Amino acid sequence: MSKLKTPLVTAIVSTYASECFMEGCLANLVGQTIFDDMEIIVIDAASPENEGDIVRSYQERYSNIRYIRTPERIGLYPAWNIGIREAKGKYLTNANTDDRKHPQCIEKLVKALEEDHEFVLAYSDCVITDEANCEFSEGREIGRFDWLDHDHLNLIRRCEIGPMPLWRASLHEEIGLFDEYFIGAGDYEFWLRASQKHRFIHLKEDLGLYLQHDNNLETRNMRRKLNEEYYIKSTYIKSFLKDSSSSKLPALLTLHTDAVKSFVRNQKSVTAEQLNLFEYHYYASALLLAKVGMVDDAIKMLDDWLHSVNVSKNIGHLLYALLLWQNEEVDTSAKMVSFVVSDNAHPELLARTLESIFKQQHENWELIVLSSDEELGGQLEKTFFDKLSALAKYPNLKGRIEALQDDKFHLLSYGHSDDNGISNTDEALQQVLNRVSGDYVCTLCSGEVLTPSYILKAVLKLGQDSEAGWVSPKALFFGTSAAPAWGVPFSLKQSLAEPPAPGASLFRYNAWKDLQNSSSVFSTFEKWGLWLALAEHGWKGLSLADFGVIINIVHINDLLAEKQRALHTVITEHPWWYSVKGAGEVAVKSEAVAQYDNAVDKRQRAEVVRTLMSESGNNSSVDSGKFRLALHYWKKKKTDKALELLEQILSDNSDNSEAAELKKIIIAASV
Repeated sequence: MSKLKTPLVTAIVSTYASECFMEGCLANLVGQTIFDDMEIIVIDAASPENEGDIVRSYQERYSNIRYIRTPERIGLYPAWNIGIREAKGKYLTNANTDDRKHPQCIEKLVKALEEDHEFVLAYSDCVITDEANCEFSEGREIGRFDWLDHDHLNLIRRCEIGPMPLWRASLHEEIGLFDEYFIGAGDYEFWLRASQKHRFIHLKEDLGLYLQHDNNLETRNMRRKLNEEYYIKSTYIKSFLKDSSSSKLPALLTLHTDAVKSFVRNQKSVTAEQLNLFEYHYYASALLLAKVGMVDDAIKMLDDWLHSVNVSKNIGHLLYALLLWQNEEVDTSAKMVSFVVSDNAHPELLARTLESIFKQQHENWELIVLSSDEELGGQLEKTFFDKLSALAKYPNLKGRIEALQDDKFHLLSYGHSDDNGISNTDEALQQVLNRVSGDYVCTLCSGEVLTPSYILKAVLKLGQDSEAGWVSPKALFFGTSAAPAWGVPFSLKQSLAEPPAPGASLFRYNAWKDLQNSSSVFSTFEKWGLWLALAEHGWKGLSLADFGVIINIVHINDLLAEKQRALHTVITEHPWWYSVKGAGEVAVKSEAVAQYDNAVDKRQRAEVVRTLMSESGNNSSVDSGKFRLALHYWKKKKTDKALELLEQILSDNSDNSEAAELKKIIIAASV
């Protein structure tokens, strides 16, 4: 074909290690009905595969295909930005190598923008398939993206643009290029940036085929994707709440709240599409309530959704942002709090935790960071601050920490790790005990984010009861979905039966000192072990009904496995609370718990525990707990784990007749 002077559309293809998709991708673009008015720019991000050979074979046939290979690997959005700078088209579209477009996709999207110049971007619905390299009409449908019409509040709720929109090239001259900080959500941020000022048009027809597979950019970087979504949504929620230009708030609020009421009144069973529409109106109602100053009402709405409807990540995002948006009176007269933060996760999660400490309305505190890096040649502090400096989205964090007085910031190392890479928390705890100077202690993992008023409320709560050793908040577990965990008063019996999920508890220092023989300090469910240890010293536990912490976790379902591991640990280390019934069923001793609950004060509660421990037998408490756990495993048909525990007991005490007999029974049953 002849060379085009000015193509109408530029399609940008970014490729890295996607040779298997490249032939189909280019064939799909060449097959577009508007191809003669297009140019294709392929950005090869230093791929180790042979995409370049495939592109060159197409260049021999089509003069409107360009190929650019970068000298080193770059990300998706730097590649797109190269294509945008090189593009000559009036309109731009991305062409993901593994997705496919309807033959009329680009033509129809262009037509929509040509007919109405108020719109700057066009998008369509999409079919989801799990069959690679299919023609648009051949892919097996396993799902759909049926989007709503464009609305900025809905776009804040979730990215409803899809994988293959088309937009005006002039938009980049106005609001800039894609933000290259992002790995997988930079397009979402750009759409939100554009949506603040402009309108998009939605074509309600299937013009795209999206390939769902385990090796695409989104699924390979799930934790990073969640972090990016958190940052983007929080940024644009705050921007909306701060914007004072809107004069239609009452009408908008009425529109959305009326839609919510109508849905609740009329719907008994709903489709996924109807639920998405309902969530949009509900989300918009809560966000608008917050904007008109009714933040508490908005939080209650979102909390009700998570308990009554589903664990929507979108609802959780808004709740997350509003919990950190609240403002209350600051009381600086309370005593000092020592924050002990374990740097054991992604640096961005650590930064998020530290940011939330600086935003606390309780101003009297010190910060102790336990780094997972070993102190080698005095480089611990340099390593820590280099890590913070690399986080471009937290430009002031390093300076604020450095500005703390010497007696208000301490950086310690976990010390050495064992053969499994597990840090020595016993050694870490002793280091912390030697440094803590606060009246109260709050231990945090990286990724646990405090709401601004939590510590103030918790300090006041502990001040009301001298026998209270700790107070725990209501928590929001947040990842691929959102799940609230109610802050409920500590119940020994309930906690022994099923681990709660305490996060960010505030401990009285005198109570926390009683834990110096406990290594259960930092893991979310290990903090439950701290509650039990304190209860066995006679301390009472309190709770706050308000949200106090947001705990970042990739998959909410991971909590279930962690809860089970925590329960097994407690059975092993606190066997005096458990008995064995039937064929290895482990149950809480109700009579033992009743004795504890009937004690009138801290001294009597501690005495009940000492008596139970002395009555638990001549075997060591750990052996007794391991035996009960071995029985539990045997009942669950986990023979290998049961035998492993029994071998541990017998290696320490070959005269343990119970363990020896159970081992014989298990082996005989297995044969």
